[in-house]
Amino acid sequence: VEGHLSRLVKDGKLDVSDVLPQDDFRKILGYFRKNPETTLNEAHAFFGGSYEYYKLSIVNNYCKENDDAV
Repeated sequence: VEGHLSRLVKDGKLDVSDVLPQDDFRKILGYFRKNPETTLNEAHAFFGGSYEYYKLSIVNNYCKENDDAV
């Protein structure tokens, strides 16, 4: 299910705000903006495991699909 959520956000069929709290989104987005080439594993380690991989993936996909976000 979580992987499908990431895909729906990437495809623009689901708004990221429907899936993540705004504070989580902002924190993760800030990390990916500063580290655009990072992997999900690196992001997960950076946050000390605080965010599940699917949440990181959702924001990472959002960044890739929204050039202004990166």
